[in-house]
Amino acid sequence: MVKNLHLEEQPEYVLDFIRKVPTTWDETVFIDGYPGKQIVMARRKGEHWYVVAVNGEKQEKELTVALPMLANQEVNLIFDKENRTAGIKKLKVSKKGKVKLILLPEGGAVIYSK
Repeated sequence: MVKNLHLEEQPEYVLDFIRKVPTTWDETVFIDGYPGKQIVMARRKGEHWYVVAVNGEKQEKELTVALPMLANQEVNLIFDKENRTAGIKKLKVSKKGKVKLILLPEGGAVIYSK
């Protein structure tokens, strides 16, 4: 995720996310990955899902991720921007539960349901 930045330099929505993310989980699901390449995992607390995707390589990656648990839902996406700060946007998961993610080199993204 964002490198070489102090927490005080992060946008308020990143700090809010860090404050609110659960510390215990009801379910953990491995979605995709390969050592040194990338990892995509999802965790659930109650009705809410949190998905993390991390690019372990030095080149940009485009991943199509299957998230059937979030099919046809609007979710939040926090992602790395080119200047290594965090961006946020709403994302609509397809009816088939597919999401396309673009991960910067050694970057990542977080998807979370409301």
